[in-house]
Amino acid sequence: MNPPSVITRTGTALIAGLLSFNALAVDTYVLTDAQEITGYLSGYDIKSVTFSIDTNDVMTMEIEPYGVPGDADGDGNPDSSSNPAIFDEPGVGSTEFLNIGLVCADLSICIPDVNFSYSANTLIVDNPLAGPASLAIVGDAYVLTIPEFSTFTTNLGSSDPTNFSAFSFSASFTDTEIDDFSPDLDPSGIPICEPVNIEPEDPGRTPFDCYSVNRVSVKNKNGTNKDRVKVQKAGFRLDAPNTVDLGTDMVQIRVDGLVFDFAPGSFVQKGNKPDFLFKSASGDSPKINARIRFDKYTWGIRATGIDADLVDKSDGVEVCLVIGDFESCENVMITKHGSNSSSSDSGHPSRRSCNPNSGSSSDSGTPGNNKLSCISSMTVQHSSGVIITKTRAAAELLHPNTVFIDEATGDMAIVHTSCSKALYCGDVVGNFTIVEIEGTPGDKLARKANVPDASCNILP
Repeated sequence: MNPPSVITRTGTALIAGLLSFNALAVDTYVLTDAQEITGYLSGYDIKSVTFSIDTNDVMTMEIEPYGVPGDADGDGNPDSSSNPAIFDEPGVGSTEFLNIGLVCADLSICIPDVNFSYSANTLIVDNPLAGPASLAIVGDAYVLTIPEFSTFTTNLGSSDPTNFSAFSFSASFTDTEIDDFSPDLDPSGIPICEPVNIEPEDPGRTPFDCYSVNRVSVKNKNGTNKDRVKVQKAGFRLDAPNTVDLGTDMVQIRVDGLVFDFAPGSFVQKGNKPDFLFKSASGDSPKINARIRFDKYTWGIRATGIDADLVDKSDGVEVCLVIGDFESCENVMITKHGSNSSSSDSGHPSRRSCNPNSGSSSDSGTPGNNKLSCISSMTVQHSSGVIITKTRAAAELLHPNTVFIDEATGDMAIVHTSCSKALYCGDVVGNFTIVEIEGTPGDKLARKANVPDASCNILP
């Protein structure tokens, strides 16, 4: 398919430049643009452009002008003009123009695969492969909405729906002001193309109704392929109406940096009982045996021929079970025995069962010394200015989540502190902002954030 031509404006030899973005979070990109029409606040002088994608794969692109959207002459009324020299028809009239272009297939060139043009209160999409979209004035912004964005970009030739480029252009053709390209073209009049990487925030999975890890052992023989890891006597439970089906649901077991993925149907039922086994084929390496027993509410895994160096025992071992839409993790402190092996025997609480018929059944929400965050301390600041600090040493930073509450307002933030997700100073959770993180160089949080040390401080 030949890509559509770059949009041009009659009498203008310039080509619209691509947006240059600053990342706020993985699911949001924002462009800010300097005010170019200084005599009045124009509805066609771009102030910012915000690209957001939600967990339902719906992309919204909000173009906020310095003035009122649709107001060409700056009198605050988008439906009429108080300046005889400037036409200002209701909404976005026939002499007013807005355009957003997306590059999806070849990000090395500044030629959009689709343009969304809006004039005379009508949206025109110039590529029929693009799929549905809508544009409306919402509050103080023009908002373009694209449902099923990953399908949309794939239809336009993208091999990675999370990567694309975009440009924005707006103008009132009857004013005497310059048209707004964001950002400005380079001195040679060449478009500036910057790729955008944007992904929906992981909505996360639902925790099991009960989850426990009772024994973890790691055997590391340097220089051999005989390393071994075992998780034994672990528990899990789903209470009605929660349910899974190993025939259609994937299973994943993580032991710190070791990840074992099992496709749907990999576990074979043993007899008539809800007892499911996985055994790797003869000659396969690593050699894996795993078991999930719904009748006993237990699970376990034994893997030989793995790289035990991927298990960081310095701040506990995070053990996770994923079945379909359910996931729970527990950070287990283990002790070294001899030069090659270590286990969770020492200092670990007595065995906890998820079997509701067992007297030792334990709710996975009960914190213990083995269920603390890998983060040493974290400080958040409420929008009112109140600062709250919690530490691992005081058993306040928990796994997988830590709750921060502002007592005056009752506002609450639940921060995922299991170190399975990158955290940064400046991250906003509800009415709270993370302002300080104290970690250890090379710890799990640092590796997740792909930095040497995830510690940070933005307190004044």
